[in-house]
Amino acid sequence: MTDDPSMGLDLSMMNGMGMGQQQMSTDYLNFQNTNQQYSPEILSLIYRNQTQNTQSSKVPQYCTRGSWSQQEDEQLISAVHQLGPKKWTDIARFVPTRTSKQCRERWHHCLDPQIRHEPFEPWEDQLILEKQREIGNKWSIIAQQLPGRSPASVKNRWYSSLKTNTNHIATFTGGIMLDTGINKNSDVLDE
Repeated sequence: MTDDPSMGLDLSMMNGMGMGQQQMSTDYLNFQNTNQQYSPEILSLIYRNQTQNTQSSKVPQYCTRGSWSQQEDEQLISAVHQLGPKKWTDIARFVPTRTSKQCRERWHHCLDPQIRHEPFEPWEDQLILEKQREIGNKWSIIAQQLPGRSPASVKNRWYSSLKTNTNHIATFTGGIMLDTGINKNSDVLDE
């Protein structure tokens, strides 16, 4: 694609604004087919407005991404104590910077007082290994047999420590892979 000096259009400027090649080509052709002349400043405003509109349709602007603050955690805990851990749309109103889905996941994976955050014990690791070999990556079912462990923590334990240790067994046995029960087709968290 080349710059069109008659329009005062600098395509490198558009690319710097996060415009993908497909969108730039389509928009460029649309501008070429009009008889209007646009200054680079006007084009900058047009494209900035377009990209803001597409981003705002994905995630509400009031929502925060990333780490939770202590204040947000306190707001969530207070809301769950008042309303119970079921009405996530109502609970999210108490935490104005987060969506209902974020609130639900934060509660069930981190803040629920029934969740144990201590390191996994050897018997828990053994149970995870056996059950994963037996039923595959059905983390919710496996977590039901481990009091205080969430499906996400069981899944994370498998992928961060246990799976790699299981794969090392093949190395120590001269490259002959033992039946480790690794099922590569079903590693989706089933909640």
